[in-house]
Amino acid sequence: MISKAEVSTKKYGVFDAVWIAAALMAMEVYDTKNAADVDIQDFYFKQADIVKRAQQLTDENVDAARVSWWCCADAKKHIYNYLRGDHADYSSARRLTAPFEFAEKTMPEGLDPEDLLLMNGRAITMEELIFFVEEQYPEVTAYKTHQTNKTGKANKADKTDKTGKTNTTDKTNKTQTNIDYISVLRYLEENREVPYSNPEAAGISEEERKRLREVKAKGQSTVAEMKKMVDDKKLPFNVAVELSYMNKQEQQDLVSVMQKEQTVPSLAQAQQMKEASQKAALAVKEAAKAPKPPLQVVSTPTKPDQAPASPGATGKAAPTAPAVSIPTAPAPAQAPKPPAPVDA
Repeated sequence: MISKAEVSTKKYGVFDAVWIAAALMAMEVYDTKNAADVDIQDFYFKQADIVKRAQQLTDENVDAARVSWWCCADAKKHIYNYLRGDHADYSSARRLTAPFEFAEKTMPEGLDPEDLLLMNGRAITMEELIFFVEEQYPEVTAYKTHQTNKTGKANKADKTDKTGKTNTTDKTNKTQTNIDYISVLRYLEENREVPYSNPEAAGISEEERKRLREVKAKGQSTVAEMKKMVDDKKLPFNVAVELSYMNKQEQQDLVSVMQKEQTVPSLAQAQQMKEASQKAALAVKEAAKAPKPPLQVVSTPTKPDQAPASPGATGKAAPTAPAVSIPTAPAPAQAPKPPAPVDA
């Protein structure tokens, strides 16, 4: 285990320091709570606290504007998408941006995975911090991102129709968005077991760097679809992962039902479907491995009147059948000619 004394005193650029500070603060929340009990609201922090933590990581001056709008994706004149300022009630609060929320600039490039950092009083590597941001943090934000008022209830708007009656509508209901669920499931299916790390990290071979960049590139369109899933509160990320284990036809059929019924399976249902799909696939494999019965060759006895084999079959000439003369019918007798007439 890495000791606290071994933590590097390395200093970072001010923008990198802001991201690292916010990521460490988010990881500390995740580390101290049960993952199932963590809510997105727990990851919003005061700007002053992020500034203070970032200042410990850089020799440059971390002014409030760096956190307030330079690094905040929700600010009009931002440079990076490192932070979000999307809290419904506290616009000054900031949280770490999840990688799937934007296609680019959600985290610094070129961070050394071997750098040591302090998290909840113990040392961790930069690689561990990046793993948290890329793998664990999205599991929370992907399906718990929501905006509530101070009472915790969904905001509602009253509309009066022509009859004078008041209709209450939920502002959280959005126009249905077309989501390419299939592309998301395909990407998860093809890449869930593929090792990944920062392609810009030092010490990586050019071949490995190329592979990692290809994996990253493949995820760009998927990121956009996953963001729709989050914004519309459609398919939770952990449910999508379970469904990605189903075969392509099963996924297509399920998506058709989801779109028709405007509903998505729960995590428990997704796990049951995954298990059923895997059992069916295993049964097919076992059936293919089963030994096939030997081919039965049935010989047909030669009939008495069956023609003998051709010469090519035995190598000997077949005996010639004796000639049989067929009697011809006698020609019919000609009728006698009548006598010639006699002159009188």
